[in-house]
Amino acid sequence: MPMQKPSVTYVLPHPNFFAPGKAGQVVHAEGVLEGLIPVSREVHLLAAPEAPGFLRDDAGAIRFEPAPALGRLWYLRFVRQLARHIDAEQPDVVLMRSQPLFLLLAALLLATPSRRRRRYCVEVNGLGFSFAKQGGGNRLVIALSTLAYKILLRPFGFVQVVNDDLGARLGRGLLAIPSDRLLVVHNGGPRPSYAPASDASDPRELHLFFFGLFNPYNDFPLLIDAVAAARADGVPVVLHLVGHGREGDYLRSRADGRSVHVYDAMTRQEFTALVQRTRGLRAGVLPMRYGNGSGSLSPLKAFEYMALGIPLLYSSNCLQDVLSHDVHGAMYTEGRLTSLVDQIRMLADPLRHARYTAAIRDHYPKHTWERRMADLVTGVLTPGARAS
Repeated sequence: MPMQKPSVTYVLPHPNFFAPGKAGQVVHAEGVLEGLIPVSREVHLLAAPEAPGFLRDDAGAIRFEPAPALGRLWYLRFVRQLARHIDAEQPDVVLMRSQPLFLLLAALLLATPSRRRRRYCVEVNGLGFSFAKQGGGNRLVIALSTLAYKILLRPFGFVQVVNDDLGARLGRGLLAIPSDRLLVVHNGGPRPSYAPASDASDPRELHLFFFGLFNPYNDFPLLIDAVAAARADGVPVVLHLVGHGREGDYLRSRADGRSVHVYDAMTRQEFTALVQRTRGLRAGVLPMRYGNGSGSLSPLKAFEYMALGIPLLYSSNCLQDVLSHDVHGAMYTEGRLTSLVDQIRMLADPLRHARYTAAIRDHYPKHTWERRMADLVTGVLTPGARAS
């Protein structure tokens, strides 16, 4: 007899979670909910009242419970609300974003016999990474985080991290999360919406697409210089930059309407349409810099490119535990112009590009949000199970 799907409560304990400039974490939350719906009996979302409509109601599949209005003792009032919710709904799994003060209060208020029967999992993303990576910083915040994790973990909790390097860092040092309580579940992406595969017999140009924030964490000067150098060597490459941010004015000053095009911010659906109607070879580009030296960063936009069924051009500080160089795309050495030009040349080869495209489309179904959340729920509910 098949096991009944679990009920899951997803908690976003940040009063400013939906503030302007927080688009990345909202996309992440949307992905988590998208993945939870098909693998859960019911999904509850506890979050600030300002949660966008698409998070609160996906065809009625999400039961939204707004957090208290902002004011004094907000974290304490929200934790009390969560405790009442757990008593009333008795969810099988409670998945919470990492927030030190909230977690500490939750660890204290949820430590009753009936509430301990629930399975709790804390998502640790950028915030937890900074705790693990930096030896200094805010000692009080780090101490609160450590205490919260220890209290939560001792009887019933798990910590979920988004890459192997972060898992290794949290498994030692100050936090020292036990290995049987640490689940490595990478970021995911939307359901596939593959563009028609490029015709290798009529390759035309190589089109590189960037979709996201125009910020200094992306090495746009290097990318634009590499496109110019590749074109000077006879490689027919065109760069499309879609987004917004503080680097926007600089990028528009470098756009020439031929080899470099800059577009205002688009929805994911509009970006998908742009890629799908572009003739020629296509690839998503991740010109990331300021890495942690492990090559394990896994930005959300990478999975959005993969969902389109196009290979990736990415720097050596990311995706090395998700993709393989010269299999799913081309990896260049961060900061090295000659390396980037060489990889652009590789992507522009029609036969190699066709091989990359086939490989990425075979590989991507393992990386959808639905697959990620199925791994996570299994890892939390099944003793000894590990997410893949």
